[in-house]
Amino acid sequence: MSKTTRQFLLILLIGLGGAFLFYRYGVSKKQTVLLEKRVEQDSLFIKLREARNVAAQLEVFREKVRDVEIQWSRAQQMLPQEEEIPSLLMAIAESGIRQNVEILLFQKNPPRQQEHYTEIPVQLRVSGGYHEVGRFLSAIGNLSRIVTVSDIKISPESEERVKAGFVATTYTLSKAPQEKAERKSRRRSR
Repeated sequence: MSKTTRQFLLILLIGLGGAFLFYRYGVSKKQTVLLEKRVEQDSLFIKLREARNVAAQLEVFREKVRDVEIQWSRAQQMLPQEEEIPSLLMAIAESGIRQNVEILLFQKNPPRQQEHYTEIPVQLRVSGGYHEVGRFLSAIGNLSRIVTVSDIKISPESEERVKAGFVATTYTLSKAPQEKAERKSRRRSR
């Protein structure tokens, strides 16, 4: 072999060795890094898509929150925080007058605390015609406040009149759950 051929082969061998080393330690590691970055990019695209889906539904969730707040406001009107016995007495008295029923007894019993509300029972005794007493009980059940009627005892007073005794129970919201709800609402609005 001639000297130039040997030099050519040596240069070729050195070049191939250099190319192999460049690929092995340069390009191959870069491909691994590139592959890792592509996996990371795919993961970030998935997270971005999920975030966009949540953002698209944000207005729907806000609308649902508004609906729940409206329902809560209506419930608060039906279950006030404070005892409103004077206004309840007036509403019951007005119902009695409209139904031609005489109220003989209106006695507030001790409140009974429950987890989220307080029951306020009121002992009532009325006198009137059988149908008038029935309409009166119906009117109490249809007041704007939640009032339940229990322990009804009806006895004849005369041929045309009956006496009825019963417990009308109204409810108020307990302060603890209301305060929690207000704190959550304030945190949400920040």
